Amino acid sequence: MTANLYQPIKGEIVDVIEESPTIKSFVIVPDGAFKFDTGQFVELTLPGEGEAPFTPSSSPAVSEQMEITIMKAGRVTAQFHACQKGQPVAIRGPYGKGYPIEDFLGKLLEIVDAPHGHDGVDPMVRTYDQWLIFTPTSIFPHFSLSSHVGEGGLDVC
Repeated sequence: MTANLYQPIKGEIVDVIEESPTIKSFVIVPDGAFKFDTGQFVELTLPGEGEAPFTPSSSPAVSEQMEITIMKAGRVTAQFHACQKGQPVAIRGPYGKGYPIEDFLGKLLEIVDAPHGHDGVDPMVRTYDQWLIFTPTSIFPHFSLSSHVGEGGLDVC
C-alpha cells in the first residue's frame, strides 16, 4: 500500500504473457514494494492514454511485482494490449476491503468462478496455495481446487 492511495507510483511492465488472442497478463514491477489484500483492486494508468480498475491476479504475498490480467474489451484495454516490456505505467491503490481470508480457516471451502476468466479468484487461490505449503494441512482439511470445462469454457471450482 502506498502512503497516499490517490498518489500514483511509477511502475514498469517487465513481462507480457499472451493467455489468448483477447487476454494478456502483464507482470509489473512498481518503484517500491506494493502491498494489497486478496480481493482488492488497483487503478492502472497508461500515461497519456488512460486508466482503468483491475484486480491483481498475482499473490498478495509478493510485493516486489504484480501480475494483472487484462481482457481486451475497449479503448484503454486495447492500449494496454499494445504494450510491450519496458512500458512505464502508474499504479494507484489498493482500493476495496478485500476478502476475510482468516475467517475461512478450518472450514470447507469451495471456489466457483465464471467461465470467462478468473482474475478475481486468482489471488485467493494463490493465497491458499501458499498457506497450504507453509502451514499444517490440518488448517485446511477440506480444501481442494479442481477445474473442468463447462459450456462457456474453463471453470474453477
